[in-house]
Amino acid sequence: MLLYKLRDIETSLEKEPLKNKDLLEAIVSLKSIFLKLNFEVEEVPEYSFTKILKLLESIKNSTLTKNEELILRCIIKKK
Repeated sequence: MLLYKLRDIETSLEKEPLKNKDLLEAIVSLKSIFLKLNFEVEEVPEYSFTKILKLLESIKNSTLTKNEELILRCIIKKK
């Protein structure tokens, strides 16, 4: 579900790629992190920003960038 929401945002931003370059790079990074998740084994807290932030930072082995956090907030809020 989160990857679909991420793709929706990416599609919107691709309309003006030069203007949204940094956000598009953040989306690529987040997709890469999400694809490392084993959704069958790991419980992904889709509705808790704090919990999913901790999970993604654990997988990335560093903190998320401001743009990655911004995009993450958007996909958590988006229904």
